[in-house]
Amino acid sequence: MTIAELERYMKSRARVKEREEKDYYATPTDEVLNILNTLKFDFTGKTILEPCIGGGHMALGINKYIEDNGQFYVRRIGTDVQNRGFEDSYWETGYGFDFLSDDYPHDKADIIIMNPPYSILEPFLIRAIEIAQEKLIVLCRM
Repeated sequence: MTIAELERYMKSRARVKEREEKDYYATPTDEVLNILNTLKFDFTGKTILEPCIGGGHMALGINKYIEDNGQFYVRRIGTDVQNRGFEDSYWETGYGFDFLSDDYPHDKADIIIMNPPYSILEPFLIRAIEIAQEKLIVLCRM
């Protein structure tokens, strides 16, 4: 097989996947729990903001970590531009909020944990650095 034939073959095999709307890719709950168990943060008395709460996959991992580690009085805030149906008694949720807009309702949080849309990763990181007072945990492909 020649190089040109190999290149044609590889191009024909390449899969072109369309991006999910608004770059919505859920982070597995177990992976969030694994990461938090590795980092071993104490969230007691802190405010956690998850500005891309989506379907709540990360929030459920955060809940499990907090419960498993006996941490209390953790305020949990989750927002998203779109309501994907996540509701949880531990989380204050708000939908229709754009994290990058000037009128985003939360200007401070002790900790931000997020898996932002990859297509606008840089602006999300800049905004998160402005808001996070202590820690910023970002799950993303770089």
